[in-house]
Amino acid sequence: MPSTFFGITIGKSGMYAAQAAINTTAHNASNATTDGYSRQVVSQKASTPLPLYTSAGMAGTGVDVTGINRERNVYYDEKYWNCNTKYGNYKAKEYYMTSIEGYFSETNVDGITASYTDFCMALKDLKDNVADATVRTEVIEYAGNFAEYVNYLSQCMQTVQSEANSEIKTTVERINSIAAQIANLNKQINTLELRSGKANDLRDERDLLIDELSEYANISITEIQRGDNTTSHNEFIVKLDGKTLVDGYKYNTLNMVCVDGRVCQNDMEGLYDIEWSDGQDFNSASITLGGKLQALFEVRDGNNGENFTGTVAEGSGTVGDESIVITSTSCNDINKLNIPEQDGIIRIGTKLYYYDSFSVEITEEGYQYTFEGLKDENGNYGLKLNAEEKPISIGNHIVYKGVPYYQARLNEFVRNYAANFNTLHNQGEDLNGKKGEDFFNGICAVTGTNFTLEEIPYLESETDEEGNVTGIQGFYSKIATDEEGNILYNEDGTVTSSYYSLTALNFAVSQAILKDPQKIACAMEIDNGVEECGILDKLIELQHEGKLFKEGTVAEYLQTFTANIGVDTQQSALFATSHKNILASIDNQRMEISSVDEDEEALNLVKYKHAYDLSCKVVSVMDEIYDKLINGPAV
Repeated sequence: MPSTFFGITIGKSGMYAAQAAINTTAHNASNATTDGYSRQVVSQKASTPLPLYTSAGMAGTGVDVTGINRERNVYYDEKYWNCNTKYGNYKAKEYYMTSIEGYFSETNVDGITASYTDFCMALKDLKDNVADATVRTEVIEYAGNFAEYVNYLSQCMQTVQSEANSEIKTTVERINSIAAQIANLNKQINTLELRSGKANDLRDERDLLIDELSEYANISITEIQRGDNTTSHNEFIVKLDGKTLVDGYKYNTLNMVCVDGRVCQNDMEGLYDIEWSDGQDFNSASITLGGKLQALFEVRDGNNGENFTGTVAEGSGTVGDESIVITSTSCNDINKLNIPEQDGIIRIGTKLYYYDSFSVEITEEGYQYTFEGLKDENGNYGLKLNAEEKPISIGNHIVYKGVPYYQARLNEFVRNYAANFNTLHNQGEDLNGKKGEDFFNGICAVTGTNFTLEEIPYLESETDEEGNVTGIQGFYSKIATDEEGNILYNEDGTVTSSYYSLTALNFAVSQAILKDPQKIACAMEIDNGVEECGILDKLIELQHEGKLFKEGTVAEYLQTFTANIGVDTQQSALFATSHKNILASIDNQRMEISSVDEDEEALNLVKYKHAYDLSCKVVSVMDEIYDKLINGPAV
C-alpha cells in the first residue's frame, strides 16, 4: 500500500529523469564538434510497481534512470578500422611513389632519357670533327652529365629510402605511445565502471586512439567481461598483426634496432629493424601487417620478390665454419647481382649472420657463391648451427617495387651499357695510336680511383663441338684480393674488378678519359687516318642496338623503366583515392548513429523541459492536495 505522500515521490522521479536528460542533451550540444565524441542518451524505464492486493492490481511508482549510454555501432567501427588500414597503406605508397616519379620525370628538355640523347648527339657531332679537341671535350662533358644524372637518381633513391626509414621510427614511436595511452585508459574505465558508472567520454577517447592506430597497421580488438555482477570488469585486448599490443592494463612495445649490415648493394647505412619488447619476433615482411607501417617497409625494402636465395652446397656449412658455399642461387647474372660486397646480412634458416666478403665461381651447374667471415649478431665468428638443408636468403621476399628494386634496375642499366660501350671502345685506337681504354667506369670507395673492369675471366673452359660450355669456366672474384683478403692494386693504382662493382652511385667517365680527350678511341686503326671512324660508328649505332636489353634499345629500356614508375604511382594513387572514398562512406554511416545533430538536440531540450515542467506540475498539484488534506480540517 503506497504512503499518503507517494504522489510527490512519483513527481520527484520524473523531475530527476528529465533533469538527467536535459544535462545529457547539454553535454551533447557542447561536444557537437568534438572529434571522436559519441552522442549520449539517457535510458529510463518505469519503476517497479507496488502491489495493492486488490482488484485494482499494482500501483505505478514513477520512472528510474537506468544509465547514460553512447550511441555507437561496433560493426561500423570494425569496418572503419579495416578500411583505414588499407587507406593508410596506399596513402603512404602514393606519397613515396609520387616522390620517386618526380625524380624520374621525363620531359623533352630534361630527364635521364634526354641526358642520354644529348650524349649520343655529341658522339654524332664528333664524327664530323673527330680530331677537334673542343668537340671531344664536349663529348666528355655530355657523358659526364649523363653519368652524374644517373648518380643523382641513385642518390635520390637513397634519400627516399632514408626518409621511409626515419618515418618507420616515427610511426613505431607513435604506436608505442598509443599503446601506453590505451592501457592507461583501460584502467581508468574499469575503475569508474566498477562503481556502476559508464565511462562514456573515456571510451570515446580510447576509440579515437584506435581509429588512429588502425592507420598504422592491421589491428584486432577484443573486449571480454570478467567477474560477476558485483566485481565485473572489462578486459580490453588490442592485437597488432596477431601479436598482443595491449592486454588490459599492460602493454607491449616495439623496439627500434639499428642494423649494422645491409641486404642490398646500394642500401643506406643504419636502416632500422623492429623487435617486440617481450622477445617475440617482428616480421616486417609480413603480408598481413598492413597499414602505413607495411607500406614504409615495402618502399624501403621492396625488391619485387627478387631477393637472393640459394642452397647450401654439400659438405659446406657445418658448425664452426666461418665460410659457406651456396649453389642453386636465384641470380646467375653478375650484372643483376645486387647484394652487398661486404658487411652484408645473410639469413641461414631463421638465424642472421654477417659476412665480410664473397666470391663467385662459375661451374657447370651454374654460379657458386662463397661467403667469407661469417659471424653472428654478437660479432662471434663461425656458424652456430648446421646449415645443411636450411634455406638461405639475403633480404626478405617482398613483392613490391620499392627503392631496392629501382636501384637494382639502375645498376643493371649502367653495368650492361658500360660493358657494351667499353667493349667497343677497347677495340679502337685513340689519337695517340693506343688501344682505347674503358670510357665508363666507377670510383672505388676504398682507393678513390677507377676500377680495372673486366668481364668474367675464363681461366679454364671446356666446350663441345657446338661451342657450348661443358666444363668449369673459371673463378672470378668481385674485387681482386690476396689470400688474406687484402685488395690487390695495379701499378696505376686501380683495382681489378668485375662490372658488379660498377653501380649507379659510382658510375662515371673514366678518369683517364677526363684528363685527356685524345684518348677517345674513334678509329679501328689510327694508321688508316685520323678521320677513320670505324669504332665511333659502332658506338653511335649502339644506341639503336635492340638486343642490348630485353626491353630493346637503351632509350626503350629507359622509357619502359620510367613508364613503369608512372604506372606504379598511378596505381597507388588510384587505390588511395578509392579507399579514401570508401572510408568516408563508412564514416558517414558511423556518424549517422554517433554524431550529434544540433537540431535534434534543440528539440530534445524543449521536449525534456516540458517533461520537467509536467513533473513539477505533478508535485505542485500533490502539494495542494496535501495542504488541503492536512490544513483544511483545521479551518
